[in-house]
Amino acid sequence: PARHFPDVLVELADGRRLALELELSAKSRDALDRVMLAYATDRSVSRVVYLVPGAALARQVRDAAERAGLAGLVQVERLAADGITGAPRIAAGRGAAARSPQRAAAGSGARR
Repeated sequence: PARHFPDVLVELADGRRLALELELSAKSRDALDRVMLAYATDRSVSRVVYLVPGAALARQVRDAAERAGLAGLVQVERLAADGITGAPRIAAGRGAAARSPQRAAAGSGARR
C-alpha cells in the first residue's frame, strides 16, 4: 500500500509517534480505506487522532478504522461547534480577516 503522510506527526518524548488528521470534509470510502490501510501497515505510528466537525464525518472515519481493524489505534474527536475555541474568526467574502467580536461591536457605532 501507498504511504500516507498525516497533517501533523508528533514524536513524543518516549519515542512514540502520534498522527493528527484534520478532516474537515468527507472523503470517498475508498480514499479513507486507503489511508487506514497505510496506517495499518505503518508500525511507526502508535496513535492516530482525527479531528472532525460533525457526527456524520466522525462515523465515516470510525467505520473506516473498524474495516481496517484499527479501532484501537484511531481516535475520533469532534471539533467545537464554533470551530476551535479562541481562534480568530475569518470574515466571509473578500477574504479579509474579521475583527474580534468586541472590536466589531465597537466599530459598528458612530464614525470617528
